Amino acid sequence: MAKQASIKPQDIEKYANLNLHELEEVIEKLSSSAHPSAKADLRAARQALSNRQRVIKSKVMEFEQFNDHHLLFFDSTSGFSKLAGHSVLFFSMTIADRIHWRYSVKVDTDHYSVSEDGTISFRSLEGLNELLAAINIFPDPERSDAEFHYYKLAKVYTEEQIAKLRDNSQRDAERISAIILPKSPLPLLYDAISQVDRTIYYQFKHISDQLARETVGRRMIMESYELMIQYLEYARVDNPNPNANLAKMIELTRRLRDGMAYVNRLQLMHHREICQTLENLVLIDRITSKTYSKAVQATKR
Repeated sequence: MAKQASIKPQDIEKYANLNLHELEEVIEKLSSSAHPSAKADLRAARQALSNRQRVIKSKVMEFEQFNDHHLLFFDSTSGFSKLAGHSVLFFSMTIADRIHWRYSVKVDTDHYSVSEDGTISFRSLEGLNELLAAINIFPDPERSDAEFHYYKLAKVYTEEQIAKLRDNSQRDAERISAIILPKSPLPLLYDAISQVDRTIYYQFKHISDQLARETVGRRMIMESYELMIQYLEYARVDNPNPNANLAKMIELTRRLRDGMAYVNRLQLMHHREICQTLENLVLIDRITSKTYSKAVQATKR
């Protein structure tokens, strides 16, 4: 495969004054353009979009560090908006139940400006606006712009109150984990499988190639799902045949490694995520193979 020429800084710079939505429009036009320079321009525009996402997230987390009375929705790609930082705690612990909003707090998988409180995604803010207005939470137009949507809360939270919200949120997560996984044998294995699940799911969820998402992505997501199910079955106290689960985990892990080689060949994911996923798959393979070998040897004694 021919090596692509590096993107020149000046090519990216020409998109520097565009916001996230304007960059998405440029990318959409370039994707369907037959102009000789379109391919190089498209790569530069995509890099500019990635840079813009980093700038947005950095500004969000800078604000959230001292946020005590706002919800800050920041725009992401494909029409989604997100909450991060203290806004996640305010929404999940004090607002969602009042407006009967179903939500999911996800681990922040970004490698920059990470929200330790997770993130919440929203497909659209249109329906949410009315629900928030019904409980007297309104937009703050002085702060808001095309990418950042601030809503002012009636209550100002102290540092102690925010810490209590975080503690309550963590206790909820711990209760869920205790129900799903009362005991966690090989916790390093569980963490590695969880990371593989998250990376594969989110990478294919946001990929623009619909064919790749519906074929390769669907298959790899189901294999990573089955890998977690096999671990959870292995972890059950009353499991009559844990070796069978270990053997299946080894098989699935090696299939996923082969799948990542295919993904890399077609350049469907960033090299960083591919490397991270492969490192976790190697770790999973090593732990399960060693544990399985010891268990088999023990049965022969």
